[in-house]
Amino acid sequence: MGRPRGVNYKTFHEYDKLHTVATKMMCGVHGVTLYPIKETEQFYISPEVWSHCASKFKMKKKNLPQLNVTIPTITDKATIDFLEEHSWKDWVNREQNAENPDMIETIQLLKNIYPDKEAVFFYELNNLVNLYYQGTLVSYDDNGNLEPMSERDIEHTQWYNNRYNHMKPECPKIDKAYEAYRAIDGKENKDAKTAAYKVYAKLLGAYHWEHNNNVETFKEIGKNCVCYPVAYSRGTADWYKEKYGTVCSYAHAGEIFFVVTSDKIFFEYKRHY
Repeated sequence: MGRPRGVNYKTFHEYDKLHTVATKMMCGVHGVTLYPIKETEQFYISPEVWSHCASKFKMKKKNLPQLNVTIPTITDKATIDFLEEHSWKDWVNREQNAENPDMIETIQLLKNIYPDKEAVFFYELNNLVNLYYQGTLVSYDDNGNLEPMSERDIEHTQWYNNRYNHMKPECPKIDKAYEAYRAIDGKENKDAKTAAYKVYAKLLGAYHWEHNNNVETFKEIGKNCVCYPVAYSRGTADWYKEKYGTVCSYAHAGEIFFVVTSDKIFFEYKRHY
């Protein structure tokens, strides 16, 4: 597959229809891609797509009787509670009040799909989804058999698991490691302090992995997440235009990653730099 062409914000309004596709990842799982669609005499066409998990859509109308939008809704209570607890509830208003064009346009695009749902920003949603799309959480071999998580997969997932378990548990072994870490003067012995922190972090990660494991929640988010490739008015590569005199291909490209519950859309948008 070649490099995508430029995303043209000026013509983005022409893509006034929507269509969802189940996109298969290399690890065997599927993600939902929501495409803006332009209808021509013979084709349904999406804009250029710069996402790591989707590519441009183009299909003859005779091979696609009608466009279809199927977006999953999360109903698992533990996942909904997780999204509610860790979302940035005031971020949308703060960014809109600051007149951030990316946020303003993102909210409008989401409201066009779900006018009655509240849009709530979830920092690092894209990273959690990548755990799923890249096979860290779930991976299948060529015959469709589930593969076990590797040590690297577990370490990577533990790192994210720890990010959502902020409290240090009451555990003598962890307390001892933490005190040993705190007792070392980092200015005088940086290597020893780093080594002591690694011991503490490993114990903490193992504890949360056993007692506060969010893997099933991460999976639920990944399999229900939607990638929505769009175009933004704000360019992200002014340096390119100044240097070469033309607009960089990805300057107006972006994706909105979102999951839907009964009353909210939890989202994060991504730009390319």
